[in-house]
Amino acid sequence: MATWLQTKILDLLSALVDKSILIRTEHNGVVRFRLLETLRDDGREQIRQSARYPDLQRRHADWCRRLVSDAAADWFSPRQVEWMKRVEREVPNIWAALEFSLTDSPQSALDIAGTMQPPGLARGALAQTRRWLDRALAAIPPEPTINRVRALYGGAIIAGLQGDLQAAKARVAEGQSLVKQMADPRAHGMICSADGFTALVSGDFERACARFEDALGALDEPTLRVAAMLMMGWSLEFAGEISPALIWQEKALALAVSSGESVYRGYALWSLGIGWWRHGKPDRAKQLLEDAVRVTHQVDDPRQAAASLEGLAWIATDKSDPRRAAVLMAAAETLGRAAGASTVVLPHLLVFHEECERSAREALGANEFEAARQEGRSLNFEDAITYALGEPPSSPTARSRQVL
Repeated sequence: MATWLQTKILDLLSALVDKSILIRTEHNGVVRFRLLETLRDDGREQIRQSARYPDLQRRHADWCRRLVSDAAADWFSPRQVEWMKRVEREVPNIWAALEFSLTDSPQSALDIAGTMQPPGLARGALAQTRRWLDRALAAIPPEPTINRVRALYGGAIIAGLQGDLQAAKARVAEGQSLVKQMADPRAHGMICSADGFTALVSGDFERACARFEDALGALDEPTLRVAAMLMMGWSLEFAGEISPALIWQEKALALAVSSGESVYRGYALWSLGIGWWRHGKPDRAKQLLEDAVRVTHQVDDPRQAAASLEGLAWIATDKSDPRRAAVLMAAAETLGRAAGASTVVLPHLLVFHEECERSAREALGANEFEAARQEGRSLNFEDAITYALGEPPSSPTARSRQVL
């Protein structure tokens, strides 16, 4: 039952909508109100002249900080997708809060930026998330705090995913210097995991395995543990330890499924799909990768969807369907580019992309190959998912999805 105050607020909002001062919008059952652009600009200019303006900005930034903190606390759960949608609706507010906090309270900016790394990664917003992490880290001198270590971990992982190994190693080096001054096992585990990831993408698989083993011994946060499990699996895979690799990836999938979360379930399904394909089980791999596509669609993650589409392209080549392979590769490339990431997440998988492209080009000929690629480039996120699951695209001229 609505309180007197809630009733008064609703009456006021209705009156402002009736006078066209506020605009009411509704998306997926969520109602929001916004000022007309001209009124908002005028109101902002007036309040900037007030002595209360900095205090209002601090209250706004504190609200955003609490929001992302609450999302992080409940992230690895069945409510993950709900939190992702809520955080995404507030992205403009969060970025504004970060911009203000960078000069007013850099520690708060670092807290917000570090906490935003998992949602940013999950939604494919790599470039934007990394930019805020870099700015927040640069705003204050290095200090041995868990917030800084978390931001360094996030920055290293994203830089590695973008292929910027030099930047990833620099973040790890700073983290290693800081954790020597800390007794918090979480800090040690995060930097071990980040170091393991840089070793993985560098091809030093023995070191990667050792660092992930250290990380798993120190980490108790499920999001960090499941990430380390998956990367341990890949390190073992590339080191030639096939059975242990699949066991670690299955463990990661089981943890994600038991918690009811979706993001790492998609990562684990992709990892297992590629793993089984590499070991001669294309039908099993296809099932896993199609499941991964469905999950990435559910969480609206174009970056990870691109990786799964790429894997399905490799399977299409094996099944003598070069046109489908070319379409899927091009669709994956478009989604990956929009997210600021490669469709081939790990460098040691690049050889399979190159072989798939060469095989499709030779089978189709230059003109048909380019026509298939153009079809793939024209697919937006929804149609790329539909095509990957074996259904015809809804529109041959659909635009590519834009990532926030």
